[in-house]
Amino acid sequence: MNKNTKEQFKQAQNGNKKVREQLVIDNLGLVKWQAGKFVKYKNDVDFETAYQEGCVGLLKAIDEFN
Repeated sequence: MNKNTKEQFKQAQNGNKKVREQLVIDNLGLVKWQAGKFVKYKNDVDFETAYQEGCVGLLKAIDEFN
């Protein structure tokens, strides 16, 4: 992680909604990929549920990053 990314996390935690939104957009591909892998191994969970849970986790991670 570079200094710019760390600064973006700090800005997002300090209430900069544009930066927070950009961090979310930048990481949605990772969430989608991880949800797909999860569904492949857990037959009782559908992709949409896994993706939504991943998005919630992403938001928490951005808010709690230190």
